[in-house]
Amino acid sequence: MRKVFLNPRIWLAIALMLSIDLALQLGAYKSIASRDSHSGTTLRALSALNLRGPAQIDTVTIGSSVAVYGIDHSRIAENAAKFGHAHVSLSLPGSALMTFRQWARWLPKNAPNVHGGLMVLAPGDFQLLGNGSYELAIVAPLKSLADGFWWREHVPFKRENLETYGLFSGLAQYRGDVQQLIAHPLERKGALRWWRNHLRESDYLTAQTVFDGDLCGVDLSSAQLCLTSPKPANMSEADFQAVRQVCQQLTPPPNGVADWTIAANVPEETRRVQSLRRNLVADLGWQNRTVVLVLPMHPLWETTRVKGARALMAEIYQPLVDAGVVHYLNYQDLFADAGVPSCKVFHDMYHLNRLGQKMVTDALLPELNWLYRVP
Repeated sequence: MRKVFLNPRIWLAIALMLSIDLALQLGAYKSIASRDSHSGTTLRALSALNLRGPAQIDTVTIGSSVAVYGIDHSRIAENAAKFGHAHVSLSLPGSALMTFRQWARWLPKNAPNVHGGLMVLAPGDFQLLGNGSYELAIVAPLKSLADGFWWREHVPFKRENLETYGLFSGLAQYRGDVQQLIAHPLERKGALRWWRNHLRESDYLTAQTVFDGDLCGVDLSSAQLCLTSPKPANMSEADFQAVRQVCQQLTPPPNGVADWTIAANVPEETRRVQSLRRNLVADLGWQNRTVVLVLPMHPLWETTRVKGARALMAEIYQPLVDAGVVHYLNYQDLFADAGVPSCKVFHDMYHLNRLGQKMVTDALLPELNWLYRVP
């Protein structure tokens, strides 16, 4: 055994593996990584940003798929241009608090002229620290060597979950991607070429992305009725099963809906989320030009999950609103106030459809003038 450890080839192999792992963590693999993955979504955004010129960007939108489909990014960019500002969306499906915090570290170093922006959130974003281990792949292309340490607060390491090894290993993070590349190198080459051409020819960071279809054929007056409602003729089987899956999750717990109007009932994790969300405004360093937009989720979500969540959301930002640092917008009642049934504006339980997106964007555009005001 001693001879094995004294064998220089063993140590050379270990050094080589560590060097490869370090290179992967520092981004050496980015140029040939798949663009059709969680990491690839981020890489597409970074490639499109590089084509635009990061130093040319003034304001950005950050959010999850709720933001991707919830607002018309082409109209947001056109409105910003009227004020002489270049605006892009860096919203990434699957993003949660960890991704937002990662942007706060990445943007000042790589797009230093960004001085304001729009944070788009959903009510569910204020409850949990993490969104699952797959979020590690989303933030991996934005990583510096120090980031794996604080990521653990959002994605705890679990020996049985290989994805969590990406907290500290580039090889673990990209293992599946590398295997796919080795198995199908020509397919990868063609896919990368297609994405390069597409990003050059499209307005990737300012394009409108929409969902069509609505929920009006499903009985969503309660989670129980949703689960027994037949599939509407105009809804695909996949969309219908996705709605039913959410309804299953929204079935009220045996002890009833959690009441967060009582401070003692608010989980410690949620209190930590509140603190990090508030601190994120300072971390972004957007010089008193942060708009926080809370988009609605289907009303069934609010009536079956938590009582008092709205007050906690407002509590996070009210001191910053009072100080003139944040412009806070909560659009959870936007459709009800307009007399529009919720089923007409949602594609699924989380994402707005074309009509919902238009109504939100119509209401939002005048509010964004706050971003472009002269100090």
